[in-house]
Order: sequence, then C-alpha cells, then structure tokens
Amino acid sequence: MLNIEKQVLCWQSFLTFILEPYNLIVMKKSRLFLGCFIALAVSLLSSCSNEVNDLSKGNYISSTPIEESSVALTNVFLNSLKNESRARSFSMLKYPEYFGGYYTNKETNRPVFKVVKSLSKEAKLDIERRISSPNFEIEFCENSYNSLNDVIQKLDEKFLDEKYAELRRSLGWVGYCIGMVENVIKVDLEDCSQSKINEFKEKVIDSPLIIFQVGSKIIAPTVKDSKPEDAVSKSPQELNPGQYINVPGRGEGSLCFPATQNGLEGFVTCGHVVETGMLVEGYPGMGTIGSCLQSIRGNTDVAFVQSSYNFSTLTAYGGKYLNLSTPVVLGVNDYVQKDGSTTLWTQGSVIDTGYRGTFDYDLGDYTVANLTVTNYKSSAGDSGGCVYSLTNCIAGMHMGADKAGTKHYYVVVDDIKYYLNVKL
Repeated sequence: MLNIEKQVLCWQSFLTFILEPYNLIVMKKSRLFLGCFIALAVSLLSSCSNEVNDLSKGNYISSTPIEESSVALTNVFLNSLKNESRARSFSMLKYPEYFGGYYTNKETNRPVFKVVKSLSKEAKLDIERRISSPNFEIEFCENSYNSLNDVIQKLDEKFLDEKYAELRRSLGWVGYCIGMVENVIKVDLEDCSQSKINEFKEKVIDSPLIIFQVGSKIIAPTVKDSKPEDAVSKSPQELNPGQYINVPGRGEGSLCFPATQNGLEGFVTCGHVVETGMLVEGYPGMGTIGSCLQSIRGNTDVAFVQSSYNFSTLTAYGGKYLNLSTPVVLGVNDYVQKDGSTTLWTQGSVIDTGYRGTFDYDLGDYTVANLTVTNYKSSAGDSGGCVYSLTNCIAGMHMGADKAGTKHYYVVVDDIKYYLNVKL
C-alpha cells in the first residue's frame, strides 16, 4: 500500500552505507567516526520514513506515520464505540457526552477531537484509552455531538419520510448535516432568503444549533453509448473495481467492488444505475457480465449484481490494489481517491460527513442519508465507482455531484453492507 520502490531504494542505500565503512570502523576504532556514522545512518532512515508517506499520485505527504494517521486513529475510536453499543452501523452510535465531533488537521495529519470544555479532562483520558495513543489534538466546543444529533433526528423525521416530500420540495430544502469543524448543523436551501429561512423555522424546526446555506440537489445524469477511451485495452477475462459497465436501456455507470450476497458472488454498484432484474454488460467484447438481484433507491442508493466473472482487486484506472479486508470511515479533511469510468482516477479530500441529501433522478427525486461529501472530480458515468483512502482501504461508492460540480458524494461502505446484506 505504501510506495514499495522507495522503501527498497532507501534500505539498499542504508545497507550499502553500513557495509562499505564497516572495515574502516573496526580497523581505526575511531569513536568520532563511529558517532558520525550512526548520526548519518539515523538521518538516512528518517528521510526514508518520510518519503514512503509520499503518494505516487497526488503528492499527498503525511507528517505522521501511516499507522498513527488520523484515519487509523479515528477508526479505532469509532470502532470502540461501535463495539460497546453493538450498533449495526456507525450512523447508529451513541457518543460520549464530551464528544462534539472530529476532523483531521491538514498540516499535522493528526485527528482533532472536538470536546465540550467542561469535560476536557475526562475526554483526554477516555480518548487516550480508546485509541492507545497520545497522538491527537483537542479543540473546545459548545455543543455535544449527541445534542446536535438530537436535532438531526428531528430533521430526519420530516426530510426522509416521503409523506413530507411536498413540504421538502416547497421549502427548497435539499440537504443537511452536522458541521464537524463548525460544531453546528448546516441546512442547505435552494433559496436562502430570510423569508424561506423563516418558513423553514415555522414548518420544520427552529433551533439555535442550525445555520443556513445555499445548496442544490445531487444529480447523476445517465450517459448512453459513450464507451470509455481505454475500453479496448482492458482484458475481458476479469472485472476491476471502478471499471465501466453498461445497462441496456438504462445507461452507463461503474463497478464498485466484488461482494457476496447469501453465498452468491457478484459486485456492488449504485441503485440508480441498474434496477432489479436488469442485465449488466462490461467492456465491449465482454457481453453480459451479470444480472441485478437487488436495487435499493431511497435512504440509500445501492444495488447487487450477481456475476460469475473473475475479479481482481486492482482498480481499473488508479492501478491501486484495493484493500477490502479493512474498510474505513473517512472524516473531514481526509485524503480520498475515486475510480470511475468517465473521469477515471481522481483524488481530493472530504468536506462533510453524515450528509442527508435529495437525489434528482430521472424517475423522480428521493432522499439519501449518511453520504460523505468530497471535492474529487466526477461526472456522469462514474456512479458506482469505488472510493478509497490514502492506504487504498475501501471507504465507499461514488453516487453523484451537485449541479455546480463542486461537491461530490459517496455512499459509505458500512451502509452498502447493511442495506444489501453483503460481504466484501
């Protein structure tokens, strides 16, 4: 997962450096020379350690060792909570009262835990206990995550329930989430005028924890008959995460990752790409590669396609070996990669998490919960592509973008597993 070539070169240089002066050290027994030798060796190893954190694409450099990165530590923290509460997904967690959220410090790559000031001493001890590391930062906040989540749940009652769909549309209410950095709830309205804000407060909820901003629906226009440029170079013998797929009569999309459902082998893609019972084709020359057994649209956007094709974990365009055994949750400012059949390999960072949004679909709009918002590039046809971390651990599945093309959304892997009952 790291840059192996750089590691090998560094170690080769180090061993050469040891062996060449060895006889000189023994013969002259020079303490001064030996001291200089050790200092230079340590410096070389330190340089190697820093260099292997350099990503071959994207020039993303971490000043923190991979094992101690923000993603690794926050996932240990979240998993400890999940195990304690026996929650089926991270969206169902109950958090400690001191907890106000978390994000990654871009400069240090350390996790920043938002902590209610009056509980700071308790928080520091508990976080250290959970992650077994002092490598984190604390930032004081006013609101606990639980108090913010209480308001979120009240918003869910009117946003995610279809009986309130007309209210949602009349208000131009297109989404919302907890702002991890701001420690508030951000509500997106198509028209953020004072009159619309007042109407929202009157008909939905009036809370001092909410701030309003202009937003738009999530879109993913279908593409037809636009084969990817590199289709002819792809082997028809295996399927790769992120690769091009086509659904006759529906449109085109991308494959996410291989999975099994009730013992049946296949792969995952977006629910708006393929409907239950439809056949799915691969690259030209591959013909039919599978049949959709389950497609879910509403609260999520996922589908499972049964397929007997061989799978590789090598991503179709980024050329990265995808780690499916260690799924991760990415937080605000974390580095993220995406493979999709239109924009191929792209990279960026996370903007928001836990986003509820309205998806503008050609058969009618619907709402989707618990999306992660990023700034990587995407376009029509990328839907269903795989999304993964700096260390190539699967994080989710690309779904769509806003109308301006500045925000791009993916379904988290935890929800894919939960709604489809699949194993990676």
